[in-house]
Amino acid sequence: MMKVLRWTARLLGGLILAVGLLCGGIALWLYAQDPETVVDAPPAAYRLVSERREAVLRNGEARLDLMLIFRADSVAAPLRMTVSLPADIDAQRNLPVLLLLGGLDSGRESLDRMPPLGRNAMVGFEYARNDLILDRSASVLSRAMAVRDGAVETPAQIAAALAWLGAQPWADETRISILGYSLGAIFAPAGHRAAERAGVTVAADILAFGGADLDLILPYAIKFDPPALRRLAAGVVALMLRPIDPRFHLPYLRGRFMLIEAEEDELIPPAAQALFVELTPEPKTVHRIPGDHINPRDTVVLMKVVDLSTAWLLEVGAANVPTP
Repeated sequence: MMKVLRWTARLLGGLILAVGLLCGGIALWLYAQDPETVVDAPPAAYRLVSERREAVLRNGEARLDLMLIFRADSVAAPLRMTVSLPADIDAQRNLPVLLLLGGLDSGRESLDRMPPLGRNAMVGFEYARNDLILDRSASVLSRAMAVRDGAVETPAQIAAALAWLGAQPWADETRISILGYSLGAIFAPAGHRAAERAGVTVAADILAFGGADLDLILPYAIKFDPPALRRLAAGVVALMLRPIDPRFHLPYLRGRFMLIEAEEDELIPPAAQALFVELTPEPKTVHRIPGDHINPRDTVVLMKVVDLSTAWLLEVGAANVPTP
């Protein structure tokens, strides 16, 4: 009996050691991933494979929505975005391009929260692999891999989207901006750098409700018990997303920047907010507003953010007056 117990103990010990070594190896591999890889990769040759046009009336304004899908042979995930244009787009030229990065489930839906857009091209961008990440019927492993792969692929897709948009006959390639809110503010710095490496000039960025250093943010933002499991999960996710951590990309950006912070943000800790501001280059404008992290259902905060964003974009010449 004792021999069986000792043998079982050795077997379990060996299994635990093997699993520990495997997990440690994976952690080291993730940590070793150079953040430069997400901005230095040769741009994939995306080609337009689907275009659907729809005339819409949004906030009393006639618009034309282009729902676009691009694919590249070297990338499994498609590039998807919706471009909202003035209804008379064939008569338009020199439109500012505003790429909107919101939450994971945003895209075309984010355009519905915008005020009248006027002579501006507003783009609802969809993150790489967001459909699989949000699919609750998929396995935990497949969704986790989608998080990692999507994070690595998204900056290059942002760059490809901006390159295509800037080449359109209605676009003003000197007025291309990234509007990053919440998750979008986390991805925007890496996307901006990737765009610059691809030859796109990003004139202005709005970075709202973001933070730098995912090792600070994720243990603060992830909410479940027990605490030990929460810290473990936060550490794993931080490693998976390390290449897009804003702290590695913010210092290298060029352009004009506006940052918006919440005074009582429950998702971004004060230290991460402060580091985000510190690392963002000049010239920058910083607004600190009362309340919690932005929530689309909080219309008061949402309209405050929209008003601040609109005023700043007009001030720096990155947008046209948003009236039809």
